[in-house]
Amino acid sequence: MHSFHAQRRMKAQQLTLALLMGLLLTNCGHVGYEVKRQKVIHAIWDGSRRVERPLPRADADTFTVLRPHRYARDKHAVYYYQSVIPEANPSTFTLLNDWYAVDSEHVFYNGAVLPDRDAATFEAISGYWTRDNNDVYFLNRAIQACDPASFDVVFERWAMDAQCTYAADAVVDGADQQSFQALSEDYAKDKHQVYTLESLTTSITDPATGEFRNVSENTVSRVREADVESFAPSDNRTCDHDARDRLRCYRRGEAVTCDCSG
Repeated sequence: MHSFHAQRRMKAQQLTLALLMGLLLTNCGHVGYEVKRQKVIHAIWDGSRRVERPLPRADADTFTVLRPHRYARDKHAVYYYQSVIPEANPSTFTLLNDWYAVDSEHVFYNGAVLPDRDAATFEAISGYWTRDNNDVYFLNRAIQACDPASFDVVFERWAMDAQCTYAADAVVDGADQQSFQALSEDYAKDKHQVYTLESLTTSITDPATGEFRNVSENTVSRVREADVESFAPSDNRTCDHDARDRLRCYRRGEAVTCDCSG
């Protein structure tokens, strides 16, 4: 009898949960692009309700979603969320990933044209890196690569080409390329030195628009007195260091105590 009642309670709980999930999905509804009665809409969830906005210029018969919520096109135009990308050619527009796209003449980043890019040779290498015939770009900043054609990502923000080694958009001066290896997003080493990469983000006022924007500056430096052979990143979250070797512990490239007692 006890088992029978327990099973009934479990089934009742499962039914309640299913009803609640169904109600939630009904209330939230579909977000992104949708064609309804030969009209195209873009819906967003504003935190409390679903909001639909029409795309009055969109052609329902040829409308195609390229990325849910973000990109779509029809025979007339390309759309980024609810806006038309005026420079985009819908017949040649191609997405490279969630951020970058190209058409026959332009390179786009989040729906905006990136100037001074060669659309015919542009490629997205990773989330950080892109390249064309002219240069290599880290988060859309030209790094003035020594040899763009041979450029390759080592790991995350560390990269190299046939002549130079890079930490984000900074050159790692004097790095030994044959022995160079990335240890983490923040540390790398070769047979001579350990290197650390630090990014400093500041907010500035754009003089052209008066709007605030974030600007990041990347600096690479040598970890002084580090033991190259034993140096390794540390994932010990209870201690105040992010790397160690047989002699010391380090945080952001500076020596710190290895005492984890707090």
